[in-house]
Amino acid sequence: MFNINFDLAALNSQLQARINVIHAPSLMAYVGRRMAAKMEEVVPEYPPQSNAPRPKIYQRRRKDGTPYMSAFKSAKQQGKVFLLIKQNKVPTRRTGTLGRSITTGVQALPDSVTVEIGTNIKYAPYVIGDNDEQSSYHALNWWQLNHVIAVYMPEINAEAQKALTTGVQRLINGESL
Repeated sequence: MFNINFDLAALNSQLQARINVIHAPSLMAYVGRRMAAKMEEVVPEYPPQSNAPRPKIYQRRRKDGTPYMSAFKSAKQQGKVFLLIKQNKVPTRRTGTLGRSITTGVQALPDSVTVEIGTNIKYAPYVIGDNDEQSSYHALNWWQLNHVIAVYMPEINAEAQKALTTGVQRLINGESL
């Protein structure tokens, strides 16, 4: 989430006369839409499919007590995953659903705008979530959405400033946003 504050009192009197409480929300919405478009633009394409087996990171014990490394925390988890695969509930190919589900939302107030980017897909945190959410399998190949936005924040800020300047100029000229 990114939030930019715009202080109307800091504008000179000519601008204050043109950009008043009536125009400020539309200006903030304009800035927010431009920022949202930039955020969506910087989201990377899907990485190449790795086809790698799940890494064996969990130490488990066989019935005879000998240790071995497994991709699953427990026999119960392993059984559930294989059952879901058998029931075709675990996709074996990419569908693009996650990428299509990443959207932005803009909430404009008279003096600020909040832009959110995210997805409502239940499994998204395991694929593109933060370090504490992203699965170890996906961490090897996938980007993290919050990290991508943080890296591109200077470009998103520049787009916000450009949109603010353009929006103010359009309002001064009597144009609509």
